[in-house]
Amino acid sequence: VEFVKLNSSTNKSYEEIMKKLKVENKREEFPILIYIKDGEMLANLFSIDTREKVEGFIEFHGLNNSR
Repeated sequence: VEFVKLNSSTNKSYEEIMKKLKVENKREEFPILIYIKDGEMLANLFSIDTREKVEGFIEFHGLNNSR
């Protein structure tokens, strides 16, 4: 799993990247966790406020190293 941090207020390509991935964030909920495979978004999670939500997302999509 590769992690990339993209800041919506400082990255000039933010809107273009989100459009390409077809991710709509009309309510401007942050942070967002996006699962991308082979250049396509497979899942996303908005308004992450707990570690458990991130861990659950990773586990649900089989992205952990415990395979």
